[in-house]
Amino acid sequence: MQPKKASGRRKRGCEPPRRSCGGKTSVTAPLGIIGLGLLGSALWRRWRRGGGSAVGYDRDPRPLAQLGAEGLAAAGSAREVAERCATVILCLPDHTAVAAAARGPQGFLAAQRPDLTVLDMTTGDPEAAQSMAAEVAASGGAYLEVTVGGSSAELEDGRAILLIGGDPTVYQRCRPLLEGLAPQLFYLGPAGRGAQAKLVHNLVLGLQRAVLAEALTLGRQLGLDPRQLLAVLRAGPTYARVMEAKAERMLAQDFTRPVARLRQHLKDVRLILDLGHRCGAPLPLSAVHAQLLQVGVNHGMGDWDNAAVYAVYRQLAGDPVTAGPAEAGSGAEPGRPPAARPEVNSQPGLGPAPEPEGRGL
Repeated sequence: MQPKKASGRRKRGCEPPRRSCGGKTSVTAPLGIIGLGLLGSALWRRWRRGGGSAVGYDRDPRPLAQLGAEGLAAAGSAREVAERCATVILCLPDHTAVAAAARGPQGFLAAQRPDLTVLDMTTGDPEAAQSMAAEVAASGGAYLEVTVGGSSAELEDGRAILLIGGDPTVYQRCRPLLEGLAPQLFYLGPAGRGAQAKLVHNLVLGLQRAVLAEALTLGRQLGLDPRQLLAVLRAGPTYARVMEAKAERMLAQDFTRPVARLRQHLKDVRLILDLGHRCGAPLPLSAVHAQLLQVGVNHGMGDWDNAAVYAVYRQLAGDPVTAGPAEAGSGAEPGRPPAARPEVNSQPGLGPAPEPEGRGL
């Protein structure tokens, strides 16, 4: 089926949201947030700026405690969030986590409320989004993909874009809320289209970061002044917005205060490669990119900011970055160089790197 032509709506001076999908003010209709990591926390702070209230749940009690101190009401399960809120936003790491939050006696579908609207910000498998849309509809509720183009910091500041898939009637009903979250909305068609567009979006962003990291590494190995080189790249046709968002982090080795984690982008690249395989699109650059990111995870960089792809290049050059914590369960110590220089297969088309043992993404 051919996708609908994307339509974008720009709202100048994007203000924090003040309404839920039901049209009531956020004070009388609290928003539900399931998943309080980087994205969910940013969403709550964005919502709070408009005077809104929210009920949140996360399997990890730490963000619940932290955001509770900021005014977020805590729930004991995804089901409780849906019982207390007619509009629930999912900010989860992948489609597997979405399924776990939806199903079972403590899942949000168990709330069995016919007025439930589920807005899914998860970057996941497009086919899984279609399946979840059908499950929510079967329970009497409504489902809309609302994938985020931009980092958690950009969402919090109202600078991200939203890529939307689902029932157009649900989209129109939720627009007052969504227009408060982002300056541009792109409705792309039925469920699955939002996830597809988000993966294409992330392909471009991820490769831009990798290209910048590769260029800065080459300049470093040649002995060029990194600040002067960056000024050159910014001044000419090589300029890209990724330089503003990530170049300073790369040069300062500022990776341990992430706005988007490297291991999450590895998950995205694997989804991109799978999507390409399904539709017959050759993605040789993404195949190599997955291998680079796997090197980073293997060397304890998984929880670093995704700008740490530069640290991967430094590792490959035999000049490892020493700042930052090791990823839990990775078996690597921060800053310890490998016993031998890690290899990245330069032949395209080999597919994604294997899953790391002992820990799923």
